Amino acid sequence: MSCKETLTVIIGNGYLSGFLIPLLTPSDVIALNRARSFNPGLKCFKTVEQIKCDVFSESSLQRLAVMIGARPVKIYCLLPPSSYGDQAKKISLEPLFKTLSNVDIDGLVVTSSTAVYGDEEREVSRSSTIDTRTRRASSLLQIEQLWQSFYSETRVVRLAGLYGPGRIIGRGAVQSQEHIRGSSSTWLNLLRIEDAAVAVHAAMLSKSPEKIFLISDGNPVKRSDYYDYLYRLTSESENLGCGPVFEKSSTGGKRCNSLDSWQCIDCMPSFPDYKTSLDSLFK
Repeated sequence: MSCKETLTVIIGNGYLSGFLIPLLTPSDVIALNRARSFNPGLKCFKTVEQIKCDVFSESSLQRLAVMIGARPVKIYCLLPPSSYGDQAKKISLEPLFKTLSNVDIDGLVVTSSTAVYGDEEREVSRSSTIDTRTRRASSLLQIEQLWQSFYSETRVVRLAGLYGPGRIIGRGAVQSQEHIRGSSSTWLNLLRIEDAAVAVHAAMLSKSPEKIFLISDGNPVKRSDYYDYLYRLTSESENLGCGPVFEKSSTGGKRCNSLDSWQCIDCMPSFPDYKTSLDSLFK
């Protein structure tokens, strides 16, 4: 790995990092994964080193500390909420915070979820009140606050439901003709993975004083409309039988308005239309 002034560390080398890392090169990047399941698509980037590292284990973090050395670091934490366990407790992050406490941090972005806003029927933006009545929302808020307590300049990017190449929400259920969990009338808030990567990167570079961003494609869709369209795309190519059937029908769910967040990071989504986006994924 070359010796450049600033190093980028990615915690959580998964689906999102595969689209984020190409935006970072030719900078030096260390991508961490708890398992030795590296992304083969990143091997072509000579300045990217993928390593196995459990950020919840002090002994596992020793190698990372050596690799960082005295260089300033930009940190992207892309860990899914499930990585922290059922309840996010400070003790689980203490080994990582201890390692990073001696590091010159030049920026820190943590990804979260729009689930912090709950499921109440309303429109939400980045400044809307959060709703922690569910365990998931409460855990997400704890995670955000832990990072903010460690590094006050932490920027939190709350992402809508990610989809894209290799990951189409609901495709398996539609193909197997399973009943779709939940209601047909609630809202889906979607975000194409390429747009998620651009937004996370832009949040790191943004000169905006804001530290919380809600990122979606800006076009909430009724679950019935989404699954009906997905069914038509799937059935045309695989000749399936009856259309999707939902377990229940009720109204509700939040609608994400992400316009002000996109404006704060000075960019806009390239895939604001889920239909056109899904069409391209099936070609």
